[in-house]
Amino acid sequence: MSRRRLHSGGLTLVCVAALFLWSADVAGALELSVRGESQIELETSPAGTTLLIRGQLRDDLGDSLAGRSVETRVRRAGEVVFDERGYADYHGRFSTAVELAPGQYEVEVEYAGARHVVGTSATEAVEVEEAPTEVRLGLPNWVHGAQSEVLAEIEATAGGQGLASFVSLSVNASPVASIDLDEAGRASIDLAPYLSRGVNQVDVVVPASEYREAASASGTVRRVDELEIAGESERVFRRLVRGVSVALALRDEEGPIPGAEVDFLLRREDGGDELLMASNTGVGGRAEIVFPDDQLGEYNWDVSARVTPPAGEPVDWQGDTVRSDPSPFMAIVRLLGLLVLAGCLLWLGRRGLLALWARFDAWRQGRNDEEDEKTRAEFPVLEEAERVELSPVPGEERVKLPQVRDVHIQLWDEWRDQPVDAADLTVIGDDGERREVVAEEGTARLESLSDGLWKISVVAPGFVDTTAELQIPSHTNWLRMTMTAVPLKIRRAYRWMLRRTRGDDPWGALTPRQIRAVLIDAVAGDDGEASAPSGEEPRWKKPLEQWEEGPEAQRVDLLLEMITAVIEETNFSGRHYKTRDWEATREILNALVESLEADREAS
Repeated sequence: MSRRRLHSGGLTLVCVAALFLWSADVAGALELSVRGESQIELETSPAGTTLLIRGQLRDDLGDSLAGRSVETRVRRAGEVVFDERGYADYHGRFSTAVELAPGQYEVEVEYAGARHVVGTSATEAVEVEEAPTEVRLGLPNWVHGAQSEVLAEIEATAGGQGLASFVSLSVNASPVASIDLDEAGRASIDLAPYLSRGVNQVDVVVPASEYREAASASGTVRRVDELEIAGESERVFRRLVRGVSVALALRDEEGPIPGAEVDFLLRREDGGDELLMASNTGVGGRAEIVFPDDQLGEYNWDVSARVTPPAGEPVDWQGDTVRSDPSPFMAIVRLLGLLVLAGCLLWLGRRGLLALWARFDAWRQGRNDEEDEKTRAEFPVLEEAERVELSPVPGEERVKLPQVRDVHIQLWDEWRDQPVDAADLTVIGDDGERREVVAEEGTARLESLSDGLWKISVVAPGFVDTTAELQIPSHTNWLRMTMTAVPLKIRRAYRWMLRRTRGDDPWGALTPRQIRAVLIDAVAGDDGEASAPSGEEPRWKKPLEQWEEGPEAQRVDLLLEMITAVIEETNFSGRHYKTRDWEATREILNALVESLEADREAS
């Protein structure tokens, strides 16, 4: 071997070794370790004292993390009361249910992570409360055949939420199964292996726990092994209708079968049309249908029926062939009968309708007259205060002897049906004696009143000034003085006026609570109070001062718009209003009356 060849071989060896070392360094430099993020979607659903904890484990790409271990802890006041390790399923979902004492809890679910996924946790606060348990059991009322599937649908809830617990199932007082309910509190089971011939009693029980009482539901299933069908078809004439009657009677070894669905079928013998009508068997197990000749025509019909049980195989019945032969004479008789019946109804109905309308009109007129008397008595005395009659307070002890000179006056809000918060009373006797009394918690006490007639005047924020008379000695020591709130006073006057100008009352059919719900967004601010401060002029004040400047033809409409604005701003905003709001409303009503009278005189 020459020196040149040896040198060339050595150089090649050195290059190969250098390349190997460089490749090893590059491979070490390119080795990467990538770790993804994880997240937990947590949901807690308390069903009474049973808390259902469920969720899903995903990575930061939204893919499910299947088969991963998750730790579930429940704490109360920082103390762990439940700790369980479970595994996510193929879709990353996990769930568990735990029975807890009523109270506030914090639920934490933790995933520890793995080599390529960073761990995470999720927490949620939840309150567990006692709630009654309800169980529903859905059963078919009967089943045909010993081998037919009979599904029992079970649902348990507590506080409106599905109860993820278990139930005990008994058939004919014998326990047959313990069934786990799903997250929605539902489960189903085939009862066929446990049923015997005849009527079977089925009971399902949600057992009691430490914080929950037991609940149960019951039902019956009738197993029919041998279904007997007795059928017949015949031509009949009933209720002015001629046709073919098809009837079936169902029974088994125990007797008639009620509530069975029966489909009656008539098929033309020549392969033409088919007629199908359905019915159900009654208590005696009998069902019947009449096919009128108008539908059948002049053909031969094959009669059959199908009995479809709620569970099990249907049973077919084949009847005879019948002939339909419509009679033109009977059609004429039926038409004449209908004409006679219609004429009688019209003759009798005309008199009855006229009498009924007369009675209704008299009742309506009487109601209108009664309301007119009340409102006419109220409207002309707008300048005066409300005058009321004192009445005994319900439920309070009465003094039977008419010797009472110490009297409690209860001030009562007739709109809200509650005592008036604060009020000032002025009491003046026959002899001129005057007393100033402040009502506390809706009650004012008048002591040692002299015999005679006393006049009581009451002023309260948010109410129309009210007066009453009290005769001493009194027959009772507790008397109620009903007061009218300013919004109620405005509403009554508005309703009275609107009926006479437009013939209807848009607010009259609704309660104050309902109207408030409709208008609260328009008249209330963010804090739920009226949008305009009490010190500002309402939006109908300026139009009231300028309404005479508009065209006469628009005055009534303008006044009606203003009075409607008064309703919206005062009656349903939730604030208390002063008597000046009622006085401003009275100005609008008086102007409206004058405009209406001027229109009538001009016409």
